[in-house]
Amino acid sequence: MTTRHFSAEEKLEIVLELNKGTPISHVCKTYPVNPKSVREWKEKYEKHGWG
Repeated sequence: MTTRHFSAEEKLEIVLELNKGTPISHVCKTYPVNPKSVREWKEKYEKHGWG
């Protein structure tokens, strides 16, 4: 299995989808990504921002 690396812009786009209320299951199907990674990105965004 190959690991996909997401750019900072892609991660932000994914987190913003969650913040709009899109279920994590839908986000993970749309962007083939592990739910654990999405939760980690969201947590980092909330804690540190994107700057």
